[in-house]
Amino acid sequence: MTDFASTPDTPVTPDTYTPRMFAWRGRIGRLRYLAYVLGLGLLTTVPPMFLVALLAKPESSAYIAVQVLVSVASVVVSVLLGRRRLNDMGHAGWQAFGMIIPLVNVVVFLWIACARGDAGPNRHGPAPGPNTPGIVAAALLFVALLVIGVVAAFVSGPHPGYQNRNAPSGQVL
Repeated sequence: MTDFASTPDTPVTPDTYTPRMFAWRGRIGRLRYLAYVLGLGLLTTVPPMFLVALLAKPESSAYIAVQVLVSVASVVVSVLLGRRRLNDMGHAGWQAFGMIIPLVNVVVFLWIACARGDAGPNRHGPAPGPNTPGIVAAALLFVALLVIGVVAAFVSGPHPGYQNRNAPSGQVL
């Protein structure tokens, strides 16, 4: 399937299937990958923030324990989604472990988010089925939030309390 935004009216044939988010095997296309990453980000950020805000102080051991558990779960699911995306492109899933290496993860993410998957069945299974309007909307929201975040980071400049280590002692940027 080469149309990245195909509608649900496109039939699911024996050469395609409808992917599930937490399945270990199978393939997912670019838009579904971006939508799942957005869902993962919201799931691993918003509820723990509210839970910790209600139950613990940021310096408490409960806060640290929740953050560690959420971080480990996020890494596991990120590798799982990366593996399935790589399978869609006809590559071995072990390459998804690049998602846990700093700076390499940026390159791997850009590669699997932008590269086209195999059009038909490959050695990892049938092609994923058509994208629903919800998947397309979530993927576009992810891209919009990414662009807004990058632009905001560059426009806002350094934090007012940031101290330049090369500046004379006590000088704040």
